[in-house]
Amino acid sequence: MLLLTSAIMLRFYRNDFETLIHQCRKRKWKEDVSVIVDAMRDLSTKGWQPISDDESIDDGKFIPPQPQLEPTSKTYVAIVDAYMCCGDEPLGWQVVQEIEDLPTITRELPMYRKFVRGAYLLTNCNHIAELIALAREDKIVFTQRMGIEVARMYGYRHEEGFNILAYELPVGECGAKMKRQGFLEELMKSCAYKNNSVGTEETLQAMLKHGFQRSAATEIALFICCIQHDTVSEAQVMLQHFQETSLMMPVPVYDSLLREFYFKYTRRGDVFDESSRKVAMKTLYARRAIFELVFKDRETFEAEQNATLINGPDQDSACFRYWCSKAGLPCSPLMFSQHAVQVLTTSRDKDSKNAAEQSVRDALMITPDPCLFLLQSVVALRFLDLTFRTLGKLAKQLLAVVTDELQMEKRHAEYCVSQLPVLSVHIVKELDDVVFLHLTHRADLLAFCQDALETNNIDKTMGFLMRRPELYDAETASYLGPKFAEIFVYGRVSNVLMFFKSDTEDTLKMRRQFVRDVIELESATMEENGEEGGSSCFSCTHKAIREFKLEHDAEFRPYLMQARAAMPKPVYADASATPVDDTSYLKIPLAQEHIVVVDSDETLLFATDLLMRDSVTRLGLDVEWRPDSRATVPSKCSILQVACDDYVFIFDFVAMALGDLEELFEHLFASATIVKLGFAIDGDIKRLRWSFPEVTCFDTFVNVVDFSYETLETTTHLVDGSIVLFHETDDDCVSKKLLRRHRRRKGLSTYIKQALGYPLSKLQQQSDWERRPLTLQQVTYAALDAFCLLLLQDAVSKNLVKTNVRQSKIDLNQFPMSTPAQVLQDVQFKERLADVEARLPVTLALAQEGSLAKRNQIKRKLYYDSELIRIELEERMNALGIESQWDTASEMKDANTKLDAVRKQLKLDVLPSSSSPIEKLYMVVRMLTMALVLVGWISCVTVLIPLKLLTPMLQKMGVKKNYLPMDIVSWGTAAMVCVTACTDVKAEGVENLLNLKDSVVCMFSHSSNLDGFIVNGSSPTAFKFAVKKSLFLIPFLGWSSRWGFDFVAIDRSHRKSALKSLKELAVSVNERGNSVCISPEGTRSKDGLLQDFKKGPFYLREETKKNVVPSIVFGAYELWPPGRLFSIPGHTLVRYLPEYKPDPNLNRNQNRLALRRIYLKAFTEDVPDYIGTRVGTTFILKNMFYHYLAWSITVKVTSWAFTAIDLVCYYLDITYGTFMLFSLVTMVAGEALMFFTC
Repeated sequence: MLLLTSAIMLRFYRNDFETLIHQCRKRKWKEDVSVIVDAMRDLSTKGWQPISDDESIDDGKFIPPQPQLEPTSKTYVAIVDAYMCCGDEPLGWQVVQEIEDLPTITRELPMYRKFVRGAYLLTNCNHIAELIALAREDKIVFTQRMGIEVARMYGYRHEEGFNILAYELPVGECGAKMKRQGFLEELMKSCAYKNNSVGTEETLQAMLKHGFQRSAATEIALFICCIQHDTVSEAQVMLQHFQETSLMMPVPVYDSLLREFYFKYTRRGDVFDESSRKVAMKTLYARRAIFELVFKDRETFEAEQNATLINGPDQDSACFRYWCSKAGLPCSPLMFSQHAVQVLTTSRDKDSKNAAEQSVRDALMITPDPCLFLLQSVVALRFLDLTFRTLGKLAKQLLAVVTDELQMEKRHAEYCVSQLPVLSVHIVKELDDVVFLHLTHRADLLAFCQDALETNNIDKTMGFLMRRPELYDAETASYLGPKFAEIFVYGRVSNVLMFFKSDTEDTLKMRRQFVRDVIELESATMEENGEEGGSSCFSCTHKAIREFKLEHDAEFRPYLMQARAAMPKPVYADASATPVDDTSYLKIPLAQEHIVVVDSDETLLFATDLLMRDSVTRLGLDVEWRPDSRATVPSKCSILQVACDDYVFIFDFVAMALGDLEELFEHLFASATIVKLGFAIDGDIKRLRWSFPEVTCFDTFVNVVDFSYETLETTTHLVDGSIVLFHETDDDCVSKKLLRRHRRRKGLSTYIKQALGYPLSKLQQQSDWERRPLTLQQVTYAALDAFCLLLLQDAVSKNLVKTNVRQSKIDLNQFPMSTPAQVLQDVQFKERLADVEARLPVTLALAQEGSLAKRNQIKRKLYYDSELIRIELEERMNALGIESQWDTASEMKDANTKLDAVRKQLKLDVLPSSSSPIEKLYMVVRMLTMALVLVGWISCVTVLIPLKLLTPMLQKMGVKKNYLPMDIVSWGTAAMVCVTACTDVKAEGVENLLNLKDSVVCMFSHSSNLDGFIVNGSSPTAFKFAVKKSLFLIPFLGWSSRWGFDFVAIDRSHRKSALKSLKELAVSVNERGNSVCISPEGTRSKDGLLQDFKKGPFYLREETKKNVVPSIVFGAYELWPPGRLFSIPGHTLVRYLPEYKPDPNLNRNQNRLALRRIYLKAFTEDVPDYIGTRVGTTFILKNMFYHYLAWSITVKVTSWAFTAIDLVCYYLDITYGTFMLFSLVTMVAGEALMFFTC
């Protein structure tokens, strides 16, 4: 088939065949690769002549030889890659060897890279030595990643691996010794991971013998060998062996780590298994700073051989004294902290903890400055793999040891201030409790809090500020105001509004100022993005105004109205659009051929060659990703733009594997000689790290200039997310404090316009960056976004831009208490209920005039406002974790009683029944016809149940769901019920069901007996309904529903039975692909208004993991409300709403409330005036014809039935009475079976 596909291509390109090879690689079609290659060779040399079955007949035009199809080096790279991915390493190696006999083909780096990568994934190193020999002949230099993969393959064959990595592996001349050192360290780790401790030890001894050095990485590898043992005693024996043979540093901290790991991660039964070992290795990697700092003081520790002799019952105290005696070493505070963590976290009883604290106290007293060393140890806690909460707890325990006896001095506070940039708010809070920075260094602490609001836990930072009266004032609010507004608008963090909850003297003033700040930020954002009047129009402003109850403030009312008028439209921008206004936008001053999209090995080689040159001293960086403002999961980066003075390279992450780009990126971003220019580049870096967590090339960005700040500072972005000042002459940049900086209020386009005179067009910013190929407009936009940063730097260097610093104010308020009373206050229950009650008389007066639909619509709208209060109360209690008090708290009971009183007065009006004798007679006729359809006709349908046995065969024949026999009968029955009831059904939103790509759970509002029939008869999808059990007990109707239509009976009086039925319905969805329909209200509404949603339908939704299609029926309640004998002929409307995708981050109850909001909103939308009113005479006459037709068919079928009964009685030689008795027994048996199985 692939050969045929290859041969009949109308235009022959080598890339087409290479694409086929790539498809074989993806599908593991190993045998077809050779077929494609043979086809390429034949077509390139012989051409192709299609021949029919009769060889004497020419079946097509001869295609001459196509020389361009001759396989090239790139083709053989694809072949090797395909074989390796198919798991056939010998065949891949055979292809590599065959190239030797092909004079036109050369082995290039991509081929070696693909083979090494494949062998690494297959853990097969049989031909690696031969491959390296070929690479040396071809003068190929292995990349860093290739060397690491080779090292990892030789964990069980360390001797051979050492010879290859130390001498044979081609690594180039530049930094060869350092590269080989790194590869050998990786070999040691591979041996350790594979529990080859002998290989690890022998590899290190060989390294020392051949001139290589020990390092922190070798220490870690040997430590991994120790934790491969099952008990701590065995691990300590191996550790002591390594230290006595001078293979590991003779320090007691390693023994402390071992004891902590085995104590924490040993499972029940004293088993330290593979699961425990995985967790220990993960923790070990997180604490690698211990090994790195210890190794920096290597000479000091190796001079003292007695360090490993610390043991015995007083071992912990001796270790504490050991590190305190070496307080002058840079690593001592961290080692002291590690040992404190081990002792304090492994002490289970109070006496042992007191003894540990006493040991710490006694050891600290031998240091020259106990308080300073203690503070250094607390600061060093950040290097340990601990949660923020645990860090705070340990810091508190350590600080409580000596602070009761010793007083902190000014120098101690200054030391703490110097360390603020690298600390979390959890540690700072504990330091402040003993050093009182908020009294002595208020400005520095506020600057720290401003940064912590962006990089740390926002709630913890706000709590830290609010619990200190000296900080919790208007001055602090003014200082931090811009940051709070930025977090609220850009970060969408609503918690900042909690600062305005308490009533203080300046509360109103602070609220108004905060709203003004939010308005300004949103206005600037809309101006920057060209979104005035768009979907995000003043959404945050609207939220703040509502929260602060400023709706009636004349200053803010226009913004409130504009926000309400904005309708969200989640669509992407046109990727091929160009600006149509008269504005002159900035254009890129480069030729199109100087904008290179890096999406292949050729373009990557070109980009690497140019960007690795010494002449490249600055780069403009920018990142693009698909817009995800309405997505549940952020989008990954699609492209990275890198601009130098002459070229712009657009690295396509969709087309390229990041492993091929990692070495280049690591050089560019870690280089101190290349300036990286960006605008809000910290956000781009965070998105890159989130998108590709498996690589390390985005860990560190050195020499960065961010134009989004008013003050331009050269910084370094570290792997832990911190930003520090960059200095070329300083090796350690951690201690360099980065002063507080202000972000610009305007975006890049405005800044560019100020500097260069022309703004940037942002037309393509919201386009789909994952779509391929990229349009010319997208490529041009992306290139200019990065290149304009170079132009901006030139302009700034000439002092063309003046910056302004803006100050704003904000107030700080207390967090609300988690009580029902506070919840009522939070949602402004009294005020909003009073507003609803005040509008109630007017609403009831207006509901006396107009059509029935209009009158009920007026009531629905006020009901929406009152019910929204109930929903917000329940949502708030869910958010605070006190939802269990919803039904028990007296405050909530009282609130629900008041809301129910409002609901009672808003009961919808119904269509009055007529007293006319003719209409009563017509009603009787319709009732009899409906009974005839549901019982008489369905009895015939029961006979059709065996048609279900044909369903699998029909599906194999291509008959789709919704067109199977029983589905058609189900539709027809529902439609006939609507006809016999003389109900006119209109449907809106049917396209929401036609466009479904998967089965769904349809939920419908329920206020009448007609609802289910209306939904089933008007839907293009055949639903499986959940029906109350009593309906299944109707003869024939219940049988057909249960065994014919696959409906499920719900026993609402027994919870376990109902859950079992819901699981049965879930099986119908998950295993058979059916769509189901259920009412979230459970039963009919007695007043026509939406009832509370039951939990059962949402349990079903969770079991099926399907989306929900909400539907609302209008008019059915007005025609046939509960309590009325039968329906009045009239008009109804069913609306199918857009598919609702439940939020996976919300629980079942929260999704229930979210969907109820959607229903309430749709419940208040206008409906035509004729809905819920009587049908016209024409419709009734047409309906009477259908009744006549139904009875005519019934009479005819009945005569046939009696004839058939006579024949049966004759052939069975039984009387008519016997037959009827048998039929009665059968019906009773069926009903009994139905009763006990539903």
